[in-house]
Amino acid sequence: MKRYVFALLWMLMVSTASAGVIFSEDFEGGLGRNVISAGLIDGTVFEVVSGNVDHIKDDSSPANPYAVMCGAGGSCIDTTGSRSRGEIRSIVEINFLPGYYYLSFSLQGWKDFNNLTASANIQVILPGLVDQVFSRNGAQGPYGIERIEFFVDAPQNLKLTFRDLGGSAGYAGAILDDVEIGTSTPEPSSMLLILPALGVLAALRRRTLRKECVRAA
Repeated sequence: MKRYVFALLWMLMVSTASAGVIFSEDFEGGLGRNVISAGLIDGTVFEVVSGNVDHIKDDSSPANPYAVMCGAGGSCIDTTGSRSRGEIRSIVEINFLPGYYYLSFSLQGWKDFNNLTASANIQVILPGLVDQVFSRNGAQGPYGIERIEFFVDAPQNLKLTFRDLGGSAGYAGAILDDVEIGTSTPEPSSMLLILPALGVLAALRRRTLRKECVRAA
């Protein structure tokens, strides 16, 4: 019986997971436009662990050089702060159970109100699951949505890190917003992993029936 349960659990693990967001941050908390050198980014679930970042807010004012960066009335993070390139990490551990997940976030290169632009590079890290670098040119227009798909094979608790790799202090960094992690549906090819589990269940069932027949005889 235990073997049946194990096979069934494996089948469920590699099948589609119930859709749902398990972690999100839009950086709308706090005052905005603050230089943060260490510790919690006020009103968010992220902290600065290296260098510094700017928590900025779009007030739609021509006098605000960040007026085109965060989107209408919103807040965002310039991962290169006024003094150096920064690294931020979630203050909470994200609980992952076996299954498929996605990580998405909005990313833009630096661009001020006068259309002065620069490219930006940012590294995204979920230890053991995700380690990837993204580049964005501020001249390419509005935010792009980046999305990473990954699979977790064992329960674990991890913190999410964004690390600025190419900004210029006081001038240009990656503009980060709308971070989200949620359960995902596997690619069709991944569904083939279910077939061995189904075969195991069928074989175990046949073996059990044969044993029952022998005892009955």
